Amino acid sequence: RSLALLLAACRGSSLSRERQLRAASLAWHGLAERFGPPPPGVTGREYVDSLRIYDAGLYVAVRQFVRQWETLAYAPALASTAVISARGNSLKSAPDLGGEPAASDANAFIRECLIITFRLT
Repeated sequence: RSLALLLAACRGSSLSRERQLRAASLAWHGLAERFGPPPPGVTGREYVDSLRIYDAGLYVAVRQFVRQWETLAYAPALASTAVISARGNSLKSAPDLGGEPAASDANAFIRECLIITFRLT
């Protein structure tokens, strides 16, 4: 099952916003499977804050994930190459970064989503 999740997130070669959101949905699914779905009307941040995550490393990773996901999910789609900065909480587009850093930020976000997913399953 985990291999299927990995393949679903990595399908395609583009680092599009949609691919990042697909990887994030795997992490959200893992959280819901492990801790139960969020109650209606609760924001992603409120949901994560309510979880009892006793693994300190996972707790930090999940909190960082939700901040980055909020930026990606709620910021206007700048372009198909919009990516999250893994070092900050800002949405950037590839032209602003010269292409290569955008790819590393997108890959870092996707990698973190998959790490969270695997740690939860």
